[in-house]
Amino acid sequence: MSLTLRLESPACRLDQLGLRRTPRRAAWYACALLVGALLVVGAAVVLDGRWPAPGPLLLLAVPLALCAHRFGVFPDETGGTDAAVIFAAMVAFHDRAPWVGPLVLALLIGPLAAEHRTARAFVRMAYDSGRTTLVTAAALVGFDIGTRAFGASAPALLGAAAVALVPYVIAESVLGAVLDALLGERPAVALRHHLPLEAIAIPCALLGAGAGVVAVDVGWWGAGALLLPALLLPELLLVRVRRRIRTAPVGVVGGLLALGVVLIALTFALPGSEGWGRTVGLLAVACFVGAECRMAVWPVPPVVGLVVVPAAMLVIPGPATVVVVLAVPVGVALLMLATGPRASVLWSLPFLAGAACAAGAWAAVGRVGALGFCLGVPLGIGIAGAWGPAPWTSRVLVPRVSPRFHAHRRTALLIAASGAVAAAWCAVGAAGAARTGWALTSAALSETVVAMAALAVRFWRFAPRRRTVDVLVLAATALMTATVYLALALDGASGSVPLAMAVVAAASFVAWPLAPDRAPAARHASEQLDVAHRQ
Repeated sequence: MSLTLRLESPACRLDQLGLRRTPRRAAWYACALLVGALLVVGAAVVLDGRWPAPGPLLLLAVPLALCAHRFGVFPDETGGTDAAVIFAAMVAFHDRAPWVGPLVLALLIGPLAAEHRTARAFVRMAYDSGRTTLVTAAALVGFDIGTRAFGASAPALLGAAAVALVPYVIAESVLGAVLDALLGERPAVALRHHLPLEAIAIPCALLGAGAGVVAVDVGWWGAGALLLPALLLPELLLVRVRRRIRTAPVGVVGGLLALGVVLIALTFALPGSEGWGRTVGLLAVACFVGAECRMAVWPVPPVVGLVVVPAAMLVIPGPATVVVVLAVPVGVALLMLATGPRASVLWSLPFLAGAACAAGAWAAVGRVGALGFCLGVPLGIGIAGAWGPAPWTSRVLVPRVSPRFHAHRRTALLIAASGAVAAAWCAVGAAGAARTGWALTSAALSETVVAMAALAVRFWRFAPRRRTVDVLVLAATALMTATVYLALALDGASGSVPLAMAVVAAASFVAWPLAPDRAPAARHASEQLDVAHRQ
C-alpha cells in the first residue's frame, strides 16, 4: 500500500524535479486506459441514461479527493482507500444511477490528485482516471450479478459488494502489473507484488459498502462519517497496529473471549428481527477469532475465513447448496489475496467448508444455531489439531485443546464420522427447517473428518506420490459433501445416507493409518505435535 509521506518530503517532488522521465510506452498505455474509460462511461450514459443527484456526487468527491491526495505517491499509483468511496457509490446509487454514478466518480480521481496537478503529471492523471474507471466497471459487473442473484436488501447489497470485490482486486492488480512491466519489471514479479498490495482494498471496500447501506437507510451524513476514517485504515492496519500488536497479552485474549461470551448471551436476549441476532453472533465469532489469532494484523491468517464465510452464508439468500458453493469460493478468493503464504488457505478449505455448513445450520435453526456454531466449530478445530498443526498460528484452540485428544485421535475420528452418518439419517426422516439443520450438521461433521485427515496428511505423509493421492481423495470428498450430498439430503433422498457413509469412510481411510498404535509411538508423536504447535 502507498505509505503516508509528508508534503514537504523530497519524495513528493520527484515529478517537479524531473529526476525520471516516464517511458513512452507507459505514457501510451495510460492514454489507452483513459480512452477506454471514456468509452465505457459514454456507453453507460447511452445505455443507462440515469444520472446521480449532484449533491451526493459532490459529497462523495470530497473523501475521494482526500484519498487521491494522501496516497498517490508510488510510481505505480497503487491505492486502496479510494475503493471505500467507489463501493459506497456503487451501493448508494444502485437504484438511481447504478452505472453512471460510480463510473463518473471514478473518472474524477485523476483531476482530483492535487500533487499531480501541481507537478503537471498529466500522464499519471490519465492513468489514475483510466485505471480506476475500468476497475470500477469490472466491479460493477460483479455487483450487478450479485444484486440479480441476492436481491436489493441491505444484507444482499453487502453480499453483492463482497462478490464485486473479487473482479475489482484482480483487475486492479492486472492493470498495475502491466504498468510495472512497461516500466521494466518482470510481469510475474509485478503480479506477485500487486496481489497482496491490493488486498488492503478489501477492508476499505467493505467499509465503503457499509457506508452506502447507511446512506440508503439513514442518510448521507452517516455515509460521510463512515468514509472519513477510511483514509486512516492503511496507516492503522499496516503501521501502528502491526507494530504494537505482534502478540496480544493474556489480558487481551481473555477480554476478547469474555466479550464473545457476552455477545452470544446477548443474541438470546435481543428482541426483534433475526438479523440483529445474526449480526451480534457474527461479532461474537469475530471476538473468538481475534483471541485465536497469534499473528500480526497483516497478512491475515486463514482462520479469518471463519468470519468471512459464515457472514456470506448468513447474508446470501437462496438454497443451502447454492449458497455453500458461492460462499466458500468467495471467502477463499478474498483470503488468497490477503493471506501469506497462500498455500495455508488451501489446507484450510475443509475448515472453511465446515464453517459454511455450520453457518447454514445456524441460519436454519435460528439463534440457537449461533451457540452451536461457536461451540461446534472450535471443538472441531481442536480435535483436528490433534492430527497435525493447524494452517495458522494458533493461540488458544490447538495448544490448549488438541493435546487432550492426542492419545484418542481414532476415537474422535470415529465419533465425528458416526455423528455425520447419524445426522444424515435424521435428515431423511425430518422435514422443513429440521431437515435442513440435520443435513447441514451432517455436512459440517463430514468436513471435520476431512479436516482431520487433511492435517494428518500435511504433517505425517512424506511420500510425494501417496501424498498427492491422499490430497486428491480428500479434495473430492470435501467437494462431494458440499455439493452432491447436500443436494440429496436437502431433498430428503434416502440415498444421502449411503453417500454420507462413503464420504466419511474415504476420509477415515486416509487418516486412520496416520495415527500411531503403540503407546511409545503415540507419546513421540504427541511430542512432535507439541513442538510443531509451539513453533
